[in-house]
Amino acid sequence: MSKDIRGVLLLDTYCSNKCLFCDGREQASASEVKKQEIKVLRNIFEFKKKNKKIIEISGGDPIDYKNIIELIKYLKGLEFKVQLSTHGNRLGDENFCNKLISTKIDKLRIPLYGSNEKIHDAVTGNSGSFKSVVKGIEKIKSETNIDVQISSLILENNKNDLIDLVKLVNSLKVSDFYFSIPFVKRNDYSFLCS
Repeated sequence: MSKDIRGVLLLDTYCSNKCLFCDGREQASASEVKKQEIKVLRNIFEFKKKNKKIIEISGGDPIDYKNIIELIKYLKGLEFKVQLSTHGNRLGDENFCNKLISTKIDKLRIPLYGSNEKIHDAVTGNSGSFKSVVKGIEKIKSETNIDVQISSLILENNKNDLIDLVKLVNSLKVSDFYFSIPFVKRNDYSFLCS
């Protein structure tokens, strides 16, 4: 599919992770959230005018945005295919996961940084994030046909766990998976493999 049919909406209102390579995003002020919402709406109208077919929602972490379910439903009502790039932490909340499934979202892009909670949670700086993400992926894969893509960054923390991580991804019945390297913040290379 060519890129000219895709539009990207960035929501940088909050991120509950404090990843080694990113530091997360503190809660944006109410006025900043309002500014982002206005920009998102303008972009949606522009994408509709330009006949975009797919909307990618990304940012600090859009799953932490309080109105994410309503936004996805709105986009689906405008007949866009919707993809969400997210850390996936809220997927372990069954009520939230059911609401997300009910939106008929087309694709989820979710990172896993290790085959177990010790590795993944150390990278995300968020205790319990591994269990929540895996629980959500299992539910989505067993109950829906939502496309799930898993990515992982190759880091000092997980460099010896990559084979087990691939085994975990296979056990989750996810066939769309890739490794990459992270961007570098403030010239700090300490989390990269040595």
